[in-house]
Amino acid sequence: MKTLHVDIIAINPIKPLLYGSAIFIILWTIAPINFIYQGGIKSITILTLCFTFLLLGIALGARSFKSSKIKLQVNPFKFKKLTKYTFTLGVIGISLRVFERIVLRAGGNISSDFAENRELISSGGSGPLALVSATLSSTLMFLPFLLLLSNKIGIHRRVHSIYFLASLTYPLFDVLYQGSRSTLVMYLSVLLISTATTQSINLKKTKTIAVILTIALPTLISLFGLSTYIFIERSTQFGVDPISSMQISGYARFAPASDAMLALLRESGISGFSTAIYSAVNFCQYFLHGLYEFFYLAENTNSATTYGMIEFYIPVKVAASLLGNIKIEETIVSGILRPGVYTTFFGPIIYDFGPVFSVPACFVMGLFFGHAYRRINQGASKWLPFLLIVNSFISFSLVVNLFTSGAGQYLTISSIIMFIMISRLKVFFKPPNPYLHSLQAPK
Repeated sequence: MKTLHVDIIAINPIKPLLYGSAIFIILWTIAPINFIYQGGIKSITILTLCFTFLLLGIALGARSFKSSKIKLQVNPFKFKKLTKYTFTLGVIGISLRVFERIVLRAGGNISSDFAENRELISSGGSGPLALVSATLSSTLMFLPFLLLLSNKIGIHRRVHSIYFLASLTYPLFDVLYQGSRSTLVMYLSVLLISTATTQSINLKKTKTIAVILTIALPTLISLFGLSTYIFIERSTQFGVDPISSMQISGYARFAPASDAMLALLRESGISGFSTAIYSAVNFCQYFLHGLYEFFYLAENTNSATTYGMIEFYIPVKVAASLLGNIKIEETIVSGILRPGVYTTFFGPIIYDFGPVFSVPACFVMGLFFGHAYRRINQGASKWLPFLLIVNSFISFSLVVNLFTSGAGQYLTISSIIMFIMISRLKVFFKPPNPYLHSLQAPK
């Protein structure tokens, strides 16, 4: 079977970092929120240095500030095998995840109460099966990228619709069973970056605009509505009034909704058009509060308190299970000023390395992110899954560190599985540079 050719865009992580920051600033300027600032020169200096050195590290690692177009050679037979293997591993993973969470942890109990399900999950403990199931099910997030790429190179199969629906089971299980929205956000972010990488959307084409208006936009609105419904249900089940939570909940301590907005919602209630207003304000609170949480922790933290246990939670967890004498949870809980809130990309780094060493830590991470981009430019397409994650997560740098979340760490580990499969199958090839070939040719 002949080799196919396809053009993709290797997105330099600098681009989503800056675009995400720009969106953050725009929302910050228009959000009806009374931000409470408890920082100072120290916290502002740390944030500026961390952001600057992360950016500098990416630039030096990538040796470029720009994204680049890459022409790949694809072996269609091996590409089909890669897609099939990814689907198979993901289905095995999500099946194990359902079994581990519902049968082993919750004793077979399924409740419509998110709070009760969370309690059943946490009380059941976790083990190696949880690690395996979460890692394998995370590979489902790479399926949309493979399907978009498959469509671009001309491989159209009916089974791809089933593959795409299967990829949705991972985020939807977390949403419907325990009311967690973070996995869905990651899925949508990876899907967006995958679309940009494969150049699957061309706004100059009438057909593309029609698809966006008739399918993509209604779907996004529906997901946004589902997210709001889940938040309202979850707040009610925990005994908290959804409107009052906009001022009294943990995420609202430094980002409470304005008094005028609360008065409007209390008068109209959460129904009809006011539901859209409530959704928008609540989204802004979640999206923006992490920066002020960062100011608070940076101002009140003088040294490392969690010693790498947040950034490297899963490896440390594995080591703890083998050694049996590492108290991870106790160290993390005691080392965090305010648990359960976002602290931007840089907050967990400060907890792990302290204010001073967080700056070089950001630089080293930036070097690694940039290195992944540069390796793809050099023809090592096996780095593509990891770069997808980097670009998906780094756009939230002023919001939250998705790399340190449970689902984020599992997804990062699953990119290693993809790395190995792409390497072993030899799916992608970058055509040799004829200029370099002529230089290396014997005289």
